[in-house]
Amino acid sequence: MLGALPRDGTRLDHRFARALDLARVLAHVTEDSYLPPMREVGWPTFPGSRREGEVERGPKLSESRFRRLLQSEPGEDLVAQFTRLVALMGGTANVADLSDAFRWWDHANDRAKQRWAFDYFNAGAAARPTNDSPEDSEE
Repeated sequence: MLGALPRDGTRLDHRFARALDLARVLAHVTEDSYLPPMREVGWPTFPGSRREGEVERGPKLSESRFRRLLQSEPGEDLVAQFTRLVALMGGTANVADLSDAFRWWDHANDRAKQRWAFDYFNAGAAARPTNDSPEDSEE
């Protein structure tokens, strides 16, 4: 009825298989969240912005696990990595963001992975001005 299954019954369409894999991941989500996943488990502040002597909490998701997630291939590997991520977040995840990233994970432009890396390292915090000095407002 959805048109995702082949008419001759020989092979699943890749989009249909991806939708089934996404359903398996989302079955582990118990509550929707407004936070993007990598803001939830990534660095609370940009790692390079801390001052000497400051102690900061690290990310919930280790950098080695994050690298493994970025290298995941569609199929069982990607399902396992996203399921682990949902478990790390305690079952609470931003369903829309998680779904979009999962669907576009292996797209040629890598935008999903780039956005997640940006969020994981809290790079947006590094890009924001930290004070309202006159030099910042002279434009």
